[in-house]
Amino acid sequence: MSAQSVIIFLAFAALANATGVHNYGQSSGNSGVSGVGVSHTSPVVSSVPIVHARADPFDHHPAYGYSYAVHDSHTGDAKSQIETRHGDSVRGQYSLVEPDGSRRTVNYASEPHTGFNAIVHRSGPQIH
Repeated sequence: MSAQSVIIFLAFAALANATGVHNYGQSSGNSGVSGVGVSHTSPVVSSVPIVHARADPFDHHPAYGYSYAVHDSHTGDAKSQIETRHGDSVRGQYSLVEPDGSRRTVNYASEPHTGFNAIVHRSGPQIH
């Protein structure tokens, strides 16, 4: 059996399985394979459309920017973040209030040649 015949046979088997055509335990004809779920006595008809994959164009210079902030006086939750990207360069900052009341601020950057770098600052009260 040629490689193309095997591919066609496997596609038929998958289609028969998807459409519910089964003939388990009977020989599948001259291939010598039995019990694979393909019936040679009934035609397999499917209304499944043929879908051609469409590749989206690759963005060689992606760019975005976003930010958010939360300040909930009831729970004390306070945090923020800002980030921008231009090509392979990403820069940002996030900050949050730690449980001890101090504020942690992290400035970060990621560049192709220098990798990811982050600088962490803490300010405000720190209970020991």
